[in-house]
Parts: sequence; structure tokens; C-alpha cells
Amino acid sequence: MWTRSPLTQCSGRHRACTVAFAVLIAWLSRVCSAVTASPHAIPEAVGNEAWPLRPQFGEQAVEGETAALNRLKGVQGQGHEQEQDPVTSLRILFPKNGTVEKLPLTFRGELGVENVEQYTARYADMKVCMEIQGMSAMCSPVLDSDIVFDDLPSGSYTGRAFLTDADGVVRHHQTDDVFFSIVTSDVYAAQKANLIKRSREALQLPTDVDICQWAEQQQPHTESQVDASEDRVSLESVVSSRDGMKDPVLVIGVKSAVLTNFLRRQAIRETWGSRSSLPRGVKVVFLGCVPNYATIPDARDQKRFQQAVRLERVVYGDLLTDELDCEDAYAHLADKVKAFLHLTATTFPQTPFVMIADDDIYLRVDQLLTKLHERGSHQRLYIGQSWSSLSFRRSCPVRDEKHRNYLSKMLYPLSELPPFAFGPHYVMSMDCVRFISKNYWRLRTLSALDDVSVALWLLTIQVHLEHEPDFYSLNIQSCEDRGTSFAELMPLGIRALHANLLHHRGVCHGFDQMAWRKSDPLASLENQRQLRAPGVVSPQP
Repeated sequence: MWTRSPLTQCSGRHRACTVAFAVLIAWLSRVCSAVTASPHAIPEAVGNEAWPLRPQFGEQAVEGETAALNRLKGVQGQGHEQEQDPVTSLRILFPKNGTVEKLPLTFRGELGVENVEQYTARYADMKVCMEIQGMSAMCSPVLDSDIVFDDLPSGSYTGRAFLTDADGVVRHHQTDDVFFSIVTSDVYAAQKANLIKRSREALQLPTDVDICQWAEQQQPHTESQVDASEDRVSLESVVSSRDGMKDPVLVIGVKSAVLTNFLRRQAIRETWGSRSSLPRGVKVVFLGCVPNYATIPDARDQKRFQQAVRLERVVYGDLLTDELDCEDAYAHLADKVKAFLHLTATTFPQTPFVMIADDDIYLRVDQLLTKLHERGSHQRLYIGQSWSSLSFRRSCPVRDEKHRNYLSKMLYPLSELPPFAFGPHYVMSMDCVRFISKNYWRLRTLSALDDVSVALWLLTIQVHLEHEPDFYSLNIQSCEDRGTSFAELMPLGIRALHANLLHHRGVCHGFDQMAWRKSDPLASLENQRQLRAPGVVSPQP
């Protein structure tokens, strides 16, 4: 697969980083000796003894990695002519056939691979290339691929992808042609707006309003009612408010920026997260943390947002802000997740499963529950979408100080990241959540990288990620009807997928990547302040 990832990818063959990761984990968490007591038992809390020089990982994990490395060495020692080709297919995922695009244009594709070790060994020195209308092809190493065109004139094009050797002589696995058009940014924006309008009309959706506009429309709730109800909003009241269950089967914590992501919360509340859609015993809570109203320069605007947030908390009873000990900012996402896991473990210790999600996902909760029940065991569970399982290469920390996922060498000295579940959707069993809660004050975070932070914390107790193939990130994958969770959707996309299921169609029926898939940043807080006038619609669909 070639794609732009939020984290840069490491090229080259897989390496054994077990000891290095263990040393880093000990440094991050300041926790040590009790971890190695048993590969099957998770301690409630751990002490402060020094980390052993050679960590005693579970025998199965060590033997599995050693066997994989030995197999890889064996494959490398054989001639490629004696091997069966491990690549079974190659296809272009983006752009789709017949679509209209703008520059820069990033090509994304998918490789079907039968044997990871053979693929890594055989294709490590090969390239994936994109050829447009017989022009000189643009190529990139297969194991570190990123193909972007930024200088194509407006017009219609035909493209194809293929694999080739280092010299570019022999082609392998050439794809079918895809046909697409390049237009200017203005034309693209106009076409996108038209598609969004048509989709909204087809779904018969009401006009979107931002949080301040919504608050102005809630006439029955007076300021005094808000003041009287505010102190009753808590995690326990949210989760225990329906069906009388002391402990739900699954608690889903949806990360959401309080001041800017109201439209996303509404899309979830009115689709897969609605009371009529959720199975019994499943609860959805939005993780907001304490909003930073100081970022709003105008004092009157600050007051409007404060009143709107308070009203939202009272009306829906599902938005956590002051209950979580964290600041509501992207840079503090890991703190947000850690605070929520601590609160969940202490409030609902008997809940077997906890999910962390982004507010741009569509989740088929019934399918997820079935998957969890079919597993049998409710212990040592950490499942999600693994980058290494999708691309067969590991991720590296971003060292660019201007990147929002920047990790300094002082904070994270290693050259590779551990296997981790993509931030938009991952699930843990309560024993894992309880471990994080018990060591809440010891565990360090990697700034905004809540997903990598969780992976490191769980490696401390030898809980490893299990890849869930039915979790999809639509910025690097196509929408498939068998999917359980779909990330990178705009609010309109969330509603469209829900409408498909309500009308007994495949969930991905008629998927419109221009109108449904998230591709542009959310409207800024400044934009929202400018859109408070009655009748003016927020630009986010």
C-alpha cells in the first residue's frame, strides 16, 4: 500500500526491537519488576524497582519473533527465482475511476500479499510506479512509498500503477487504467459544494447549525435550568441513565473538541450513537476535557460559547469536560484518553470492554459486540487497526518540529514506533484499562499520540495489539460493506452510511469520497464565530 500517513514510515526489513522498546517503556512509565512476574496476569499496580537488563517477555512472543526473523533470513538466502510471488494483487484505491480531483494529487493503492516475510525480502529493493498517459512514470520504493503529483495541468487523464525492479526494466502486476480529471481548487470546491448539497437533499437532512446557533434555538431551557442541572452531569449519570444497568457491557469514549466539533457530535447522536440505535448495555460518552475559552478574543463570544457548552451538557448529558483532568487541545489527546480510562475503571470496574474512538467514525455497534462476544476471553484484549498489518512496514516518529505529531528524540529516542492501533478506533478489555488507571500518575504520555502512548503502556504488561481487519480508515482504504468501523468521515458521511443501513442497503452503497470522506480541516473557531448570524450555515457538511 502507498499512502500519506500521519506518521512517516520506516523503510527496510523488520527488525527485532523488543529490548529497545522495553527499555523505553520502563523510562516512560517508571514501572518495572511486577510486569515480568507472569505473561498471563496483569498486576493492579507496579512498583519502582529498576527495569531488568534483559526483560523477560512472554515466551510465545519471543519465539514467534525469532521464528519470523529466521524465516526471513532463510527467504533472503534463497534465489528469488525459486519463490512463489507473494504479491497476489495490485490495485489503485485513489483516485477512483471517473472522479474529479485537485492538486496536489496523492496516489494510494493496495497490495494483496500472501506471505509477509517473502514480500519484505523480495520487494525490498523494488519500486511502485504511477504512470499517467504514457508520461514518464513517478516511482517510489515499495517499502517506503509516497507518490504525489503537484504540477499536472487541468484536464482529463489516464493512469496506471505497476511494480518494477530497481533499474525500472521489468514491470510486475500492472493495474487496470483509471480515468480522472484535474481541475483548479476553485472549480473543485464548487463541485464539492454541489455534491454535498445534492447528498443533503437526497437524505432530506436539515440545515446544520454550529453550537452557538443550536443553543439559541433551545428556547425551553432557561439559564436558571442550566445552572440547576450543571452539577449533575458526570460519567456515572451519563452511563447509568438508561436501562438500569450498573455496569454496561461496552463504554465508548469518543474524543471530541468541545468548541469546534459540535456538528460531529450531533451526527453521531442522531445516527449510530442514538438511543434507538444502540444495543442494550452500550453507552457513548464524548470526551471533551476543559475548554480553553481564552482562545476566543471577544468577551461576548466567550460567554456565548460557555452558555452553549453548558446547555449541551444538560440537554444531552453525554459530554464530559471538567470531569476529565486535562485541557481540551490536540496536543493533550493522550492526557484526555488516560483521564477517561482512569475515570471509567474507577466508576465501572465490572464493564468488560472500553473503546476509544474519534468523532469522525461510523460504528456498527452490533457487529462489534458480536466480535467481542465471539472471542470468549475478556482479558488481555487490545484490538484495532494496525498500520504494520496494512503496509507490512513499521512506523517512525515524526522529527519535523512543525508537524503536529512531532516527537523529539528526548521524549522518544528510538527510531521506530511500536505496533499500535490507529487512533480513530481501538478496544481494550477492562483489565488493561484498570492497569492504566492504577498507574495513572506514573505513566507518561507522548503528547498528542494517544494511540502510541496506549500501545507503550500495554507493552509494559505484555499485551500486544491484535489487528482488526474490519476497522477501516477511509483516507487510505476503500469503503467495504463488511466493515465494522469506518473512520475519516465528515458528518454528512456518517449520516449517509446510517441512511444506507436504514434503507437495507450495503453500508457503503453509493459511497461518495468527495462529499462523504473527510478531506479538509474542520472549520476553525474563528469561522464558527463568523457564522452565528441566523440562517448562515457552518461550512462543514
